[in-house]
Amino acid sequence: MTLLIPPPTASSDADETDAWRPRSDADLLASQMRALDEWHRRMAEPDSDMPGQSREARLDHARRRDIAGREREALHAWAEIALRDPFPFGRGAIPRAVVAHRSDWLRNKVWAALRERGVEVVACTFDGAQAAAAIVMEQPDLVFVEDLLPSISGVELIERTRLYAPEALIGAHALGALSMAALQDAGARATFSRRIPPVDIANELVDCLHGRKTSVTAV
Repeated sequence: MTLLIPPPTASSDADETDAWRPRSDADLLASQMRALDEWHRRMAEPDSDMPGQSREARLDHARRRDIAGREREALHAWAEIALRDPFPFGRGAIPRAVVAHRSDWLRNKVWAALRERGVEVVACTFDGAQAAAAIVMEQPDLVFVEDLLPSISGVELIERTRLYAPEALIGAHALGALSMAALQDAGARATFSRRIPPVDIANELVDCLHGRKTSVTAV
């Protein structure tokens, strides 16, 4: 394997259009640079606090400013780790995932089940800002989010994923039918209600990732 040629993959009956494919190191680096450029462009957009705004508008402005600060801190911390640790050549040879959920139990269960199915979880967090930084820096193939994440909601994190890692398969965990519809509208291809066991969630996500299913709605 070289920086320019992706590692070989086993033949599969999955749809070639939808199935996951290995990526070369050069492809991953190019995606990371594009994501960083998009992140800087979004952070540079003005977010002015106009005089005469309502209390609700001022609170919303303060929330956006606080979230932007958390995202900057998370991305800087992730970048420091990337600069300090040796570059992991060949990391695109297997699927990689980011998991963001408030429940330690469910998050760890999904992590373990994905690992058993051959997916490396590069970030497993309860915080939306940390997940957003991981999505920019790691360029995962799979992102699984909860709708009620703190700081950055599930819908907002899906929107960031589509901007920073547009080729990633997005799965989401929803509290109810209304939340599920909002997550699907935002771009989630696999949505799950709270009734679905974490092992089943991981299995369905992997099936979508490898093209055996185009989408999943499990209630």
